[in-house]
Amino acid sequence: MRFHFSIACAILIPFALVLSGLLSQTTETAERIMQAQFPGSLIQKQTLYLSKESAQKLSAELGETVPRLQTYYLARGKAGNAGFGTFDTHVVRTKQETLFIVMDNRGTIKYVEVAAFLEPRDYLAPERWLRLFQGKGTGDQLDQPTITGATLTVKAVKNSIRRTLALQKLHSAELRK
Repeated sequence: MRFHFSIACAILIPFALVLSGLLSQTTETAERIMQAQFPGSLIQKQTLYLSKESAQKLSAELGETVPRLQTYYLARGKAGNAGFGTFDTHVVRTKQETLFIVMDNRGTIKYVEVAAFLEPRDYLAPERWLRLFQGKGTGDQLDQPTITGATLTVKAVKNSIRRTLALQKLHSAELRK
């Protein structure tokens, strides 16, 4: 029995340390990005619980299921909230991609970064293409050009941006408090 326990500990403890390190790096990355976009702001990690009705409304609007639990990073300046950032994880082809999307207080995209991409690197959207989303808001068309060989990535990123814009529009009052 001890032999099995010690083997389990030898496997699980390093795994837990690596996982906790990855989670803290994610938070540090989000805070670093938010500080760069909103210099001098206090960055706070917060959780938004969508009501059942809000989640259903958003899901119907987007044509996909939206999780009720949303985590975001809020930038608070001297004049109040300056903006927020959120992670959006989705499947591109068969594997996941995670974007960190930053918006200002008016609901305009300021910055998009790929935080994780598990598909082959050939399908990764280049930074200059992601910059085309800057300045886009809820009423804007997401008519960025396609990327040859990465059609599914383009679709996944645009859907991610739409989800984030819809979330901001639906809960702009809570995100501005």
